[in-house]
Amino acid sequence: PLVLLHADAEEELGARDAEDAGVLHDVEGARRLKKELAELFAAIDWDTSPIATKYMLKRIGIIRNNEHRLPMTTPTAELEMRLDAALNRAGLI
Repeated sequence: PLVLLHADAEEELGARDAEDAGVLHDVEGARRLKKELAELFAAIDWDTSPIATKYMLKRIGIIRNNEHRLPMTTPTAELEMRLDAALNRAGLI
């Protein structure tokens, strides 16, 4: 899941990976995971919030619907392809 937590004041990492790797107290491990997930962190800002975030959460099965209240809309087909590629590279889809 894309739930984030602070390993220390500077590092963010995927909670599932942190548990699996046992790196909650491993700063180097946290840095490695942050680097591996950097594209997903950046992808959040590829469109107006929360468009990209909600799309990715739906694609990985966290939420059922990718609905938005006006004036928000769903992502464009081009953005969906970019987000899918990023999720694929991260091994999430």
